[in-house]
Amino acid sequence: MELFRDAHPFPGVCGRVCHHPCESECTRNDYDEPLAIRELHRFLADWEKDAGEKALPEAAEEKRGEKVAVIGSGPAGLPAASFLARKGYGVTVYEKLPVAGGMMAVGIPEYRLPRHILAREVDIIRDMGVEIKTGVTF
Repeated sequence: MELFRDAHPFPGVCGRVCHHPCESECTRNDYDEPLAIRELHRFLADWEKDAGEKALPEAAEEKRGEKVAVIGSGPAGLPAASFLARKGYGVTVYEKLPVAGGMMAVGIPEYRLPRHILAREVDIIRDMGVEIKTGVTF
């Protein structure tokens, strides 16, 4: 899980909603069948939740003095905030909607992406030191 979350912060989300285009390009197709990356993401995220653990990516040892504002808490803003926080920046995310997650929270039906799965992954980003302010319009 640490390896997956090191690459991107939403394995539980991607494990449920990704249309997995990488599988058609997977080099395992030359031998047998592609790696089921979407299912691996989902399995690991569910295992982590069921085990009551949270794999936080490693953060920079030193905090930087600069602060960064990220506008929007969707599938681009939250990963940007996550990677900036790992580099030691103080990050605040500003979201117009009353909930964090952008279109992941309001555009994907709950039967496809249960809200508690998204909330858990957003909370992991908060645990990394990212502040998220909702209901803020610029």
